[in-house]
Amino acid sequence: QLTGQVDPDTGATVYRFSINGTEFTFTSEDTISSLISKVNASDAGVTITYSSLEDKFFLTSKDYGAGFDITMEDGDGSNLLYSLFGDDYTVAAGQNSILSVNGVEIQRSGNSFTIDGVTLTLKELTDTPVSIEVERNSDQILEGIVEFVNEYNKLIDELNDLIRAKPTYRDYPPLTDAQKKEMSQRDIELWEEKAREGLLRNDPTIYNLLNSMRNALYSRIPGAAYALYDLGIETSGLYSDYGKLVISDKSKLIKALESDPESVRMLFTDEVKGIASQINNLINSATKVSYASSGSLVRLAGTSAFTGRSTIDRQIEQIEQRLERLQKQYNTEKTRYWNQFNRMEELIAVMYQQSSWLYSMFNY
Repeated sequence: QLTGQVDPDTGATVYRFSINGTEFTFTSEDTISSLISKVNASDAGVTITYSSLEDKFFLTSKDYGAGFDITMEDGDGSNLLYSLFGDDYTVAAGQNSILSVNGVEIQRSGNSFTIDGVTLTLKELTDTPVSIEVERNSDQILEGIVEFVNEYNKLIDELNDLIRAKPTYRDYPPLTDAQKKEMSQRDIELWEEKAREGLLRNDPTIYNLLNSMRNALYSRIPGAAYALYDLGIETSGLYSDYGKLVISDKSKLIKALESDPESVRMLFTDEVKGIASQINNLINSATKVSYASSGSLVRLAGTSAFTGRSTIDRQIEQIEQRLERLQKQYNTEKTRYWNQFNRMEELIAVMYQQSSWLYSMFNY
């Protein structure tokens, strides 16, 4: 007979149990279907199923292999788990998958795993050796190189857009607070966007980054049989491309991947001299956010995460200090000229008085 506890607040009978430390509470309003759904959707790490053929409930761990035990316990005054599984239930312990690869025994908790970059899936038990032939996936490597070329060209486009943008900022001076009050937020954003266009035109820091990236593309890696141009990858001949890459002869690249894939790998991914590594280091040297050794672009303009003073910050401060000095100089000169003017006024008044006195004397 199913037993539970009466909730003193609602008067309803509640049934409680825990699985792997996760507690569950049900009422007489719940169904077997809702119980199964609640347990299966929980963090208990188990799955409950019901077999109408055997009229039994099964509780299975979502983790595979040895060492994953299931603990379950009815709550005080409840016997819901006992009602579902009884006291004569059967426990089947999980086991690890065991295989031997080239004489080395390997155990894994699941049936799918990766060894030396090769993913294996065990289908059935066997006591006879199974031979596996592994071929390098040149198509996947080729796709990776094509993606690298495309991403490099996107970066070249973005940087060139910055240093070649038409300088419209001269026609869009900074807005005053009074002007902003009379404009919509969208109009303010459009104005400020125009006010920023062309600010980095011919910027030497970005030019240096572009030149360094181009030099990295055509460096030869010690120990590698190829340079970039040996793979049919070269700089576009169109002036309007501003140094973007093109794969002019894909057959050279495919041939190199088939004959010496290790040299191709070294050319792109060598930790020190590889093209991708060099370009990554160059970009980091320009964009790294660190107070001790920040990147060149960060030192120039700063970021929200950079707490130090950027080059532009210092230039603004120098301009403000110069304006302050000029203002003081202006005030000093203004005071001096006013004093001279007032003194001249006084002298003119005295001269006028003297002139009037002389005029009156000569008229007697």
